[in-house]
Amino acid sequence: MNALICIDDTDNLDSIGTGELLEKLCFELKIKSLASAGFVSRHQLYVHEDIPYTSHNSSMCAKLETSWESWDQVVGFCENYLERNAAKGSDPGLCFVQTDMISDSAKQELISFGKSAKETVLHKKAAYDLASIYGKEIHLSEHGGTGGGVIGALAGCGLRLYGSDGRLKGKIKPEDSQGIWPAGEICEKYGFSRLITDDYSDIDPKDPVALIPEIKPILWEHEPVVMVEAWNDSRAPWKIISKNDLNRKRIGR
Repeated sequence: MNALICIDDTDNLDSIGTGELLEKLCFELKIKSLASAGFVSRHQLYVHEDIPYTSHNSSMCAKLETSWESWDQVVGFCENYLERNAAKGSDPGLCFVQTDMISDSAKQELISFGKSAKETVLHKKAAYDLASIYGKEIHLSEHGGTGGGVIGALAGCGLRLYGSDGRLKGKIKPEDSQGIWPAGEICEKYGFSRLITDDYSDIDPKDPVALIPEIKPILWEHEPVVMVEAWNDSRAPWKIISKNDLNRKRIGR
């Protein structure tokens, strides 16, 4: 079976970040032969004085593949892991969504909740109320402090379901960081689905593209992609955008 896992508010200023904690948790699931995980995506939520957060108010989400027989064990292991490893003073929340069986209505409500969490202050009761309606498809639980992280955990699953929000955790550092390669070869070597412009149009796989020292892929239409900008250079018409600033303005619209 396939599922999403999302955690939020597990860190403090001195601890590892929530994204690294999720990666470690997914690694433990693999070591114990409970589940395998894909890449971790970071979803930026609303920054407001009424919302407690450590630095950026973002939640972290990954896809899991496991068996029906292992499901209860996976959930229990993750709950215990957060309780043991979340940072002191944090308010951890954990959400699972069973994507193999999710209904259209649940999917749309989750996506709506996720988008709302990028624009307004939400409350824990709203998260639990939504999760309780779809109890067979959604698991939502808190594991310390105020438990306010359930809001971001639920929202992160909704935004991952939406499929065109957020960045992939981590940076890719090309060996030939000053080189110019065809777009298709960049995708093949580094695992991107395609390169797109700032208006979200695909570029030709044969187009030369200038590389940069660090690449930050984004999530677009459920796939890892990289944005490029027009480059005024005779060697290549495109250059990879270093921080995807345009993506921050437009993703999640």
